[in-house]
Amino acid sequence: AKTLQRERIDMDVARATLRACEWRGDDAGAHAQVAKMRRRGEKVDAECYVRAIGSCVKPRNAAVAKTLQKWMREDGVPLRAEACRRLAALHARKNDDLEMMELVKTMREERVGLEPTVATRACTLLGRKHRWIDGLHIMEWMEKDDAVMDLRAYNAAVDACARAGRLDACLMLLLRLREAGLKPDKYTYTGVFHAAAKARCPEIALESLQQLKENELPDVHAYTALVEACGTAEDGRMAQEVWEEMKVAGVEPNSRTYACMIQACSTRANVLQAVRYFREWKDNLMMEDPELKKGPKSRLWLGKSSNYVVSAFVGVLGKRQALQALQDLVTTLKEEKLVLDIVAYNHIMEVYSRCGDWKACISLLDTIETYRQTPDSLTFETLVKSCLKAGEVDSALLMEKRMKKHGIQPSKKLYNWITQALCREGRCTHAMQLYKVMMAQDWVEYRTFHDIIKALAKGGFPYKAEEVICMLRSKGMVLEPVSYALLIESFGKIGLFKEALRIFDGISDVGCQPDIASYAAIIRACGYARDAWKARSFFEDMQSKGLKPNTFTWNAMLTACSRSNEYRMAANLYKEFETCSTPHTKPNFWTYNLMINIYGKGGRLEEARALLHLMENQGLPFDAATFNALMNAYVVHGRPEEAKNLFEMMSRRDIAPTAPTRTIMERADRMLE
Repeated sequence: AKTLQRERIDMDVARATLRACEWRGDDAGAHAQVAKMRRRGEKVDAECYVRAIGSCVKPRNAAVAKTLQKWMREDGVPLRAEACRRLAALHARKNDDLEMMELVKTMREERVGLEPTVATRACTLLGRKHRWIDGLHIMEWMEKDDAVMDLRAYNAAVDACARAGRLDACLMLLLRLREAGLKPDKYTYTGVFHAAAKARCPEIALESLQQLKENELPDVHAYTALVEACGTAEDGRMAQEVWEEMKVAGVEPNSRTYACMIQACSTRANVLQAVRYFREWKDNLMMEDPELKKGPKSRLWLGKSSNYVVSAFVGVLGKRQALQALQDLVTTLKEEKLVLDIVAYNHIMEVYSRCGDWKACISLLDTIETYRQTPDSLTFETLVKSCLKAGEVDSALLMEKRMKKHGIQPSKKLYNWITQALCREGRCTHAMQLYKVMMAQDWVEYRTFHDIIKALAKGGFPYKAEEVICMLRSKGMVLEPVSYALLIESFGKIGLFKEALRIFDGISDVGCQPDIASYAAIIRACGYARDAWKARSFFEDMQSKGLKPNTFTWNAMLTACSRSNEYRMAANLYKEFETCSTPHTKPNFWTYNLMINIYGKGGRLEEARALLHLMENQGLPFDAATFNALMNAYVVHGRPEEAKNLFEMMSRRDIAPTAPTRTIMERADRMLE
């Protein structure tokens, strides 16, 4: 009897300890208590495990919870609904949708029965993760398992479908809810309104509003969602009707309601209505909080509401008119003695950036400094993005220097933007300076690496590009074959064919397989080396590996033949190219220019002239190079009259002559004299 009494007392003490651990969120203490009981051979019942799992919710320690679940299975303790509720709360806090779905499946396998609380938490979490189909599955499982149906679970599932814009799924859940004997409330219909807004179906939203009125009065959130549905569907008249109905019902609009109404006005290009709602909004806020100028609401009002209004102005007016309206808005705020903070300035600068006025962004930065406001990192990121969109890389670099003067360290994103812009302009030296700064902090993104390799390769620095590639390989990064293709072509351009061949042979050694771009690059390198037969061997090797040449590859092969004076090979390849059955692969403007040049050099002048007529019939453009190749062929083969006729045709087509054109015509004139 004493032994049993002592065991009962020890169990009560253990339960009290675990309850205290759960209340404090002491997961380590609960884990230690359960482990000690198991070492002593004491029985750990279901309540102890429930309390221990509950202690993991506040600190969000999923690892300890998994260990406790494992011990429960080893001790043969059945899973209880109380433990499932605590595990669901833990997964919801950790935002872990995968573990939440595993918990739901485990409850079904062990026939615990899906709790409404667990289902509600699961549907809410899955909605945030855009997994609305899994939310529907959970509701179906509850119906199949004859679980207790709860309105909160249905509301969570409706909200998950509304986030994904699935109006059909929301209406299906609404029908099932009624079949289960439950009555939908305003939260259910609010989810339906949001889904109707995303699906642009305001008529269904209005029908649902009439159904809601039969049960209870809609609140401001329901009316706001309905106004948003009308505004998204570009039906400002219907939004106005909903607004008047809300006023009649005595429901006061909030800030989001005003913003949705301004958006609805912007879709109908009704500037006066947008301005009227904006003024009414401002007056209501001032009446509610006379200390708005000094209080914490000023940040919210000047930040979010002014951004909504400015966005409405941009939707209503043209870009330049929007800028003028924005300046009027800023003047009005100053007249009301509402001090603009950096959040409001950032929103205004974002509008300037969207309108493409980078000079206005820089002027606004000067205004910020004049009023002794401190710009933040978002201010300078918007400035740099605006300058780079306009192609003003030097201005972006100046903004980066001003950013450092304010004591703000440029971010990883900003450095990558500027480096990519410098690479696109071919400014390799400056790009490499920023590249070294970013490498010191491991900030370089993959796209930036590719742009640097491309800039160095095209700029004639293939060895530096190879150093960057080797450094990336040492870090375990696998580059795409297009990076190697750039390097191969760069070596070929400067006459280092052996180096180009070395890079091509090394592609397969780094875990990649040569693609069409790699083969086209090595064929062009053979062309620079004037070795058409070597290029032909690579061309046939590519086809033997199942890679079908595209137009770019055919042109590279024809260029190699032209530079190697292999005119017969070029003619045979052109015939193969014409009969090629690969989709979207056919001769283009560059192909015909190459063949006119090749036929002209080989003395096949009639065929070259026929290609010129073929280009005209297909509507392809002509340029000076097209005529120069054919005129030069006529002059070389002693037919200057034909060259003069082509020059007259060139003048009739308003094609400006180039320096080679004038040289050819001078030779033709001398021959005629």
